Amino acid sequence: MNKIRIRNSIFKFKGKLLKNKDISKYRNISLSSQNELDPITMEMINKPTLDHDHSTGRVRLCLQNETNQFLGRVESFYKRYIKYKNLNISLPEILRNMANYLEKDYNTSPIHPKSVQDLIRKFRNLNLKEQELFFRKEKIKDYPKSKKDRTKLFKKIITDKNNILKF
Repeated sequence: MNKIRIRNSIFKFKGKLLKNKDISKYRNISLSSQNELDPITMEMINKPTLDHDHSTGRVRLCLQNETNQFLGRVESFYKRYIKYKNLNISLPEILRNMANYLEKDYNTSPIHPKSVQDLIRKFRNLNLKEQELFFRKEKIKDYPKSKKDRTKLFKKIITDKNNILKF
């Protein structure tokens, strides 16, 4: 077994080394064994990339090119931030915790003020038909003619005193 130390990492090479000329062939075999399905997004792969673990050098599976880039950025951020902070938590554990956090129901939580600004901006960018549809859904028959005034009315509706949470 060969060992190489680079920046406090020890790479242990035991097993076959994939040659550059064989990457395409190996990628196609991997892609076929995965039924051309990206294991992360569960979408069909149309731009396959042979993924590998940068810590061990081991080939994992084929990923869609963009998925591989996303994964690389997540792993890189983990190494730069979480490990830098000396937190004793693995990346898979963080991702599981993050998924649980994101899937939690926050429907009873107050709305962040930035979200109100974003909603107003989005409403302002809607065309007349889309803005009219909003007012119809809100059962508002008489709404302003100008976009500026419709936006003001929209803001008034979503920031109505009855909707504002006070502490």
